[in-house]
Amino acid sequence: KTDVIEVRPAPAAASPAPRATSPPALQASVRVPGNPARVGQAGSIELELRNVGTTPLSNVRFRLQAPPMVRLNLTSPSMRRFTQSADAYEFEPLQALGAGERFTMTVPYTPVEQRAVVVVLEAMAGEARAQDRAEVTVLPR
Repeated sequence: KTDVIEVRPAPAAASPAPRATSPPALQASVRVPGNPARVGQAGSIELELRNVGTTPLSNVRFRLQAPPMVRLNLTSPSMRRFTQSADAYEFEPLQALGAGERFTMTVPYTPVEQRAVVVVLEAMAGEARAQDRAEVTVLPR
């Protein structure tokens, strides 16, 4: 009697489930204390970027869009470097923003025309994106 042994390939092993990681989470906030403002009266725009994720963010880029009726004062030596394109001011990126960390910046401005305007803060780091906006009501002197 001859025994026949059949050799079959083993079933493919289930691939391990990908490790769950939470994506980086970026929040942007723009506030305008002292709103409403008055034409010619100096005010400030407060920007805040926050990493609410569990992993660090790198190369965090952010820009502020402000119409010309809100004249930004970006000449202070302590102000981050920036490039301007029309109404958008793109600031030098943050090299890193750790999990749970926040970055704040105050931008002085002077309204030059009576009307309601909107300022917008946009931020991005890799796939993470965030945006916030605030309306500034400018009253006459």
